[in-house]
Amino acid sequence: MPRKPYISDDNWHNEPDSKKRKQIQDRLAQRARPPVPSPTTSPPAPMTVFGALYINGRILGLTCSCSIPGRSLPVSMDIPPPLHPTEMQLTTIHARWIDRIPFPKMRDNMITLFSMLDDEEIIEDLFTIPSFAITPGCATWDPRAWKIEKPFAEKWGYLLF
Repeated sequence: MPRKPYISDDNWHNEPDSKKRKQIQDRLAQRARPPVPSPTTSPPAPMTVFGALYINGRILGLTCSCSIPGRSLPVSMDIPPPLHPTEMQLTTIHARWIDRIPFPKMRDNMITLFSMLDDEEIIEDLFTIPSFAITPGCATWDPRAWKIEKPFAEKWGYLLF
């Protein structure tokens, strides 16, 4: 069994052998790095609404940098059903960020009520007040993983029904 290095073993400045000097430098660099948590030994970080909407957009092939309104595109069968576009999404020009929401009824209501809603206010509330809690370990596209928070439900809950 190899012995544990002593602190004095970490002084590479006076080491004449370049290989040993490099080993010492590598060992010091390795110690300086923060430990990487193993996904099998530590619980995953809680998913936020930001992360969930981003991931859902990636699944659908939507970029964050483009916000041009348009009709949703048909999707392949490998896309999870809650993210499949509704008939309204396929036929009505709308803000494409809506497509990321895993509630088809909410998406349709937002499109139907578009002229009466302030979509910037909805986005602001999604991101700045308690809106949804995502159940850890669940798929971001699964509506059952999204638990609506009271402040958001009181203001926007009608969009879900």
